[in-house]
Amino acid sequence: MGKKGVPKILVWRCTRACNFECSYCSFASTKEPAPDELDTKGGLKVVDEISNAGAEWFGLSGGEPLTRKDIFEIISHARDLGLKISLITNGSLVNGKTYDNLVKNEVRTSISLDASETANDLLRGRGKYRIALSAMQKLSKAGILDCLVTTVTNVNYKEVDHVVELGEEYGAKWVVVHNMVPVGNAKEHLQLAPSPEQYEWFWKHLYGLAQKHKDKIDIKVYCPFYARVVREAGMWNFSNWYTNESLGKCTMGGEYISIVENGDVKPCGFNEHLTLGNIKEKS
Repeated sequence: MGKKGVPKILVWRCTRACNFECSYCSFASTKEPAPDELDTKGGLKVVDEISNAGAEWFGLSGGEPLTRKDIFEIISHARDLGLKISLITNGSLVNGKTYDNLVKNEVRTSISLDASETANDLLRGRGKYRIALSAMQKLSKAGILDCLVTTVTNVNYKEVDHVVELGEEYGAKWVVVHNMVPVGNAKEHLQLAPSPEQYEWFWKHLYGLAQKHKDKIDIKVYCPFYARVVREAGMWNFSNWYTNESLGKCTMGGEYISIVENGDVKPCGFNEHLTLGNIKEKS
């Protein structure tokens, strides 16, 4: 927790625009930016608000945040204010000047990857695995690869070993696993949702992987019912883990706040309708 009691990281979903069309995307990203997205001045104000709130980290998500032409102007402002920067990307734009700027600004960069090549590209589109892998290799070499982020579906639920092994090979801090939440694009592709039996197999297998690799890479899970599997597995310090480490709890208690592309402030990353206010109108 920050000194002022706010979350350690505050996230700005800076654009809906994305050059991928992942079938399970919970944000219903679009090819073009939303018409009411904050401009550069608004983006700089987001940074000011996050800094004033006392957060340590400024998180950037999307859409694909690297599609914003002004993204490094905003990042540079955050750095000037002493914020550390975290960004999640599909990897397609991690090259040339963009890559150089990520390195220059020490942006801890996470890559979305769901499986080995065949299954990954079924979910995210042909060629997307090699794009992500190339970005991962470059970020790892520069020492700024943060996490690998994966969403479990019935296409890739037996492929998580591959993601963990890649994370370990390239020095990622975490592998972050989400269950499929039926909002955004995902509500149009419910056939991808794992069955109860597939989920049960997956979470038990993942817990075993977490124990096997715990000295090399940390596996973080955003699914609420993973906690039940962990408890049944007999984790000796379950209460401490659930209180301090589990990411699968509801965020409505104030441990998470997100600002979306138009400045709306939301207490939940999966609820497009619930809004606390807008930073254009109040701090």
